[in-house]
Amino acid sequence: MLLPLLTLTSFMPPFLINYSSMLTTVTNVGLIVSLVPVFNFVNSVCLGREKPSIVSIGALMVALIGVMGMLDLGGLRISVRDAAGIGVTLLNDLFGAAYADVSKFYREWDYPGAFIAFLAFLLAAIVSWVALLVSLPFSLPYATPITEIPLGAWISLLYAGVVGTGVVWFIVSWSSGYLPTLVIGTQMLLVPPCSAVFGFLFFDEKLSFTVIMDTALIVIALVLLIFRPSAPRRPSTSNAEVWTGEDDTKDEDIDVDLESGLASIVATPDVTATPSVVECVGVGGVLTDSDEGEEGWSVHPDDEG
Repeated sequence: MLLPLLTLTSFMPPFLINYSSMLTTVTNVGLIVSLVPVFNFVNSVCLGREKPSIVSIGALMVALIGVMGMLDLGGLRISVRDAAGIGVTLLNDLFGAAYADVSKFYREWDYPGAFIAFLAFLLAAIVSWVALLVSLPFSLPYATPITEIPLGAWISLLYAGVVGTGVVWFIVSWSSGYLPTLVIGTQMLLVPPCSAVFGFLFFDEKLSFTVIMDTALIVIALVLLIFRPSAPRRPSTSNAEVWTGEDDTKDEDIDVDLESGLASIVATPDVTATPSVVECVGVGGVLTDSDEGEEGWSVHPDDEG
């Protein structure tokens, strides 16, 4: 059942994000993609992994405020075509958030993150090639010839496939074994500030104080989500009860009712005498527990009975 879900959640996000960028502006896409943690939160609550709390909701809002501060909201645009692009981007968010939940199920079954990412990548590649072969007769007349595609476009495509998809899937699959999916979705909001830092380091772009403050908001939200009291934890066996082989009832009295005329037998195993002697109420005789290699109890006639 989870294998088809893994296929869908790995194939659909790259397809939908590329298609949505054709229908609406980059600002609209960036704004809607930043809502992925909201979908993570809703999925986790529906699956019983999360319990809504003031801290989790507040931290999520702080993170969203931080990432929205980095977006150029002047590029927002609403039209019929944009509405279609926004709808496609929302589907991308839904499948992207579901991938984290599917990965978490596999991680709970002790599958390694690298295996999950490789399986997802392989399944997505198979479906993508099948979709390409089916659509090729219809799209080929309108496609740009391969020889006219610049080298930079091929490098961008390779980067998007290997780093933007494969590496991201591996990070999500691996971290899903250690972090709640809400934290995994929220940490993806660090992509815009990381892009700003790389631009500052390698391309001499300006790093504004606003970007620094917005990044700080996202980091604060992540810290709150990780260390909040209601955060789901990995099961630990450090405090688990381990049976040591000792009798749990050694210091307790045992009250046994017998139907054969014995009123009751009251025994206290924690007796230093050897053998242990227990009086039987209602019958003439004594019940002894031999410590000389014989198992069980034996009844000996009482001299007075």
